Amino acid sequence: MKLFWPISMLLTACGLPRGDSVPQVLESSELAGVAEAFALAQPDDWLALVEDLDLFLPVDQTCTGSHMDPTVHRLIWSNECSTGSSLLVDGELELFQTNEGAMVAGDRFFVSNQDEPDSAFYLDGAVELTLNGDLLIMDVGVSSCGGPVRACSGQDSAMDLTTVDLVYTLFPLTGFPVRYDLTVSGVVASADLEPATIHGAWSVDTDLCPLEPASGSAVIDTDRPHSLEFDGAAVCDSCASRTVDGQVTDSACMDWLL
Repeated sequence: MKLFWPISMLLTACGLPRGDSVPQVLESSELAGVAEAFALAQPDDWLALVEDLDLFLPVDQTCTGSHMDPTVHRLIWSNECSTGSSLLVDGELELFQTNEGAMVAGDRFFVSNQDEPDSAFYLDGAVELTLNGDLLIMDVGVSSCGGPVRACSGQDSAMDLTTVDLVYTLFPLTGFPVRYDLTVSGVVASADLEPATIHGAWSVDTDLCPLEPASGSAVIDTDRPHSLEFDGAAVCDSCASRTVDGQVTDSACMDWLL
């Protein structure tokens, strides 16, 4: 299932990891929260979710419930299903695609396989992409587990969910994922992360530095504001200068673009 606009050719380097996508951090738990918030704000996995949605749909021929309307490029899944092969599908899912963008919306959509517990995927909310020339606007408002966020754990209403409410701009789309400018603003939270706000604008040029943004800044507020400044174009050392509550502190060093 491919999009009907150029992003399908631009995501080959992104992939859609399952389980934790948070960079490893060996410092304080507070800095670990900053790292998780920044990782959740990366656009790659949310774009890949729309591009590779078919990876999460049932492949068992005895478990059907999807309907494709090719005239409007709309796929709808609405059916509770379980099979002898341990596959369980519940909830509703919709994918809508046009030349101007795409949207994936889930209503408590859940796929699990007892034989492959790490493949479970839950989505409640929507990821909406809008194209304006070479400018991409993305609105992510979801509670999820599996797929682009950490693996599902627990059951039913007790599942540990990651919540993301972010708005992005990305330009130029034709430069993604190698060279582009990004803005992001909103709130993220997970089982290990209290709601954290993030507001940032940075430039990525992986030819210059694959470890951190070439330039730009972000403010991530966990229980107090952390202001980060990136200078990968000058010194590609995986370290961002950092102030906390307005006070200069140790640099934050990790693979920011992991």
